Amino acid sequence: MDEAIETEKKHDTQSEDSSDDEEINVLKDKIQIANDLDHKYSSVGQEDQIAINDETIPSTDNYFYSSINNWICHILIKLKLKYNCSNDLIKQRPEPSSDGSLRDMWDGKIMRTFFKDPGDRNVGLLENKDNLALLLFLAFFNQFTRSVHSSGVICMTVLNLPRSVRYQRKWSMLIGIIPGPGEAQCHISTFLKPVVDDLLSLYDGIKVRAGDGREFLTRAVLLPVLGDIPASRKVPQFLSFKANKPCDKCHMTAKREPGSVGASGRMSFVTKSMPQSRNDWKVRNAMDKYKKCSSRHAADSVAKVSGVRYSELSRLPYFNTVDNFLIDPMHNLFLGLVEDLGNAIIERDARFIDCNGQDVFQKRMNNMRLPYDVGRLPRAMLSKMSGRGITAQQWKNFIITFARVCLWKQVSEDAFKLVRCLAEACEVVLRDPMNENDVTFLERLLKDHHRLYARIFGQYSVSINFHMVLHLPEQIKNWGPATAWWCFPYERRIGELSDTQTSGKSVEEQIFNHFFLQLCASQSPDPLPPCSINEHLAPALRTLLETTSSDCTTDSLQAARFGKVAEDFFTGRSKVIHGNEIVVNDPFCFVEKEEFSPTHWPVVLLPPKKINQRIQFSFLQDLKAYFKKL
Repeated sequence: MDEAIETEKKHDTQSEDSSDDEEINVLKDKIQIANDLDHKYSSVGQEDQIAINDETIPSTDNYFYSSINNWICHILIKLKLKYNCSNDLIKQRPEPSSDGSLRDMWDGKIMRTFFKDPGDRNVGLLENKDNLALLLFLAFFNQFTRSVHSSGVICMTVLNLPRSVRYQRKWSMLIGIIPGPGEAQCHISTFLKPVVDDLLSLYDGIKVRAGDGREFLTRAVLLPVLGDIPASRKVPQFLSFKANKPCDKCHMTAKREPGSVGASGRMSFVTKSMPQSRNDWKVRNAMDKYKKCSSRHAADSVAKVSGVRYSELSRLPYFNTVDNFLIDPMHNLFLGLVEDLGNAIIERDARFIDCNGQDVFQKRMNNMRLPYDVGRLPRAMLSKMSGRGITAQQWKNFIITFARVCLWKQVSEDAFKLVRCLAEACEVVLRDPMNENDVTFLERLLKDHHRLYARIFGQYSVSINFHMVLHLPEQIKNWGPATAWWCFPYERRIGELSDTQTSGKSVEEQIFNHFFLQLCASQSPDPLPPCSINEHLAPALRTLLETTSSDCTTDSLQAARFGKVAEDFFTGRSKVIHGNEIVVNDPFCFVEKEEFSPTHWPVVLLPPKKINQRIQFSFLQDLKAYFKKL
């Protein structure tokens, strides 16, 4: 590949047409993407084993990892952000507001502190727009419908991008996929080690060559870490919610139900006053002490007192092990507090509503006429056994649009106050932008809701979500409005990954390959190569797609159509042959207008098994091998 690029560089020097030189550079950048895919299988080696207590957790060879440095150099900066310097998206990053309003994450207190380097306040960090702020997201998903299999996905986002494009799919960085079938527990640090290694090198700075040829030094820092509820405990390695110190933000101690032994039985997380907050350096000391323990018993004793184990993220010198882990309102508020309230209605909890009240709620919900842009609730919602299967978006619509209207005069006065406090709190969380008065109002609403819920349902019905949500106002002050960093856009990416068609074996590898194949083929932000590049790509495609079959069978006819679509996609051509137009909506799907003969097509693909079969990853490898021979 390097020899091919050097050969093309010499050709560019000899060329008299500057536009052709620029087009050749675009082609070389696209070829470089395929070359970088060789580094995606970066398994953690045996030398990277992490010793915890008296046992060594072995590394796995199925961990599919893509270097953050490669993402930033070859995809985000070199090909997307820095190629067109006149329209540099990095330069369009939001600036902190001057009026104190919270419009984006850059208005939060923590983001402002990183405009100067925490290690040397005389050196600028994020005030230099070539330096990047990163957000890490980790969650687990099940790719199967009828079997238990949990794979983890690690994604990153560049916060310098404008908020309107920040969470789009083409800007998402898929860092790694943690193999299943079981969720990673304490050994999740094994999978985070290469991530932290890359982040340490990015903090020191790496040299990047932009599309216009200039070379510059860029640095990057990992600031917020986001995830669903299980991941939010595993990444920082705080103990479970059944531990003596279940909160990762403060030193709150839960009250256990009388008669319970150990972690069994219910726990009360009623919080009358906020306990003392955790301190970053104390958490780091506890992590170091846990790591240095020589036996499992000693390590468990340390963790029982401090409430935390060892996390790889503590190796980052600038990272705050308390404030940088976010509480996601999508899972904590909508799938937590609101779902608990909805379950009380569905299950006809006598402490909240009776049978007649539920029937009236159902009639009012069915008779409500809503605008087209407001989502509806499932009509069979109240006939379910519980609220499982209802999405966070539906719970949001339930509490804001339906709950107060449908429950009017059907529950007690305290119960309706509870519903009103929760609905108003959700409305405040959805405000964008926010100000200091909104945060103060949200804090009061959450405290009132907490007190009323404990009074109506009992203290042992107050789960950890009801305590964690009390930290949300302070978190909004640190990181800006919740709509700027919640999990909704990432859950959409998780849904796309879980919908990937696989053979049922080595699913992580197939999902990883499919993502990068789509990135190279259809998600490249640069325009398709112009006509002058066709002469470079067409011979390669003809060599790869030609067939020796001369029979006009059904398979060969399908192969001819599929081959034409593949060539049109990679060459950027759109032809009309004998009045039969081929409309390409997807790189590997097409809609034919009329039947036609395969003899009219200039390129033919070997007959696939099905017409809708996707091009395999080996096709991209063969294409790359062809360019290596140039």
